[in-house]
Amino acid sequence: METEIFKLSGIASETTANFVARVLQEVSGVSHVQIDIGCQKAVVAFDGNKTSRQELLATLKRAGFSVAGMRSLDLGAGGGCCGGGCR
Repeated sequence: METEIFKLSGIASETTANFVARVLQEVSGVSHVQIDIGCQKAVVAFDGNKTSRQELLATLKRAGFSVAGMRSLDLGAGGGCCGGGCR
């Protein structure tokens, strides 16, 4: 299982956050999505044998979201769901 954090712009409400989560959960191999409205981040756990970071990025862009950055998360490193807080 891999985890990727996407820094997004335009997530201003629960409705938008739910839409982003639903779009990402429709991708084959995605097992968990957590959206943080305050940090404007989507944390996505996925099976790297079924999908890729690039496919998740393309999915977000097709849904109309601008991705300001992305990084992999090592869950063994600690720091909570977004790897050490909102940055």
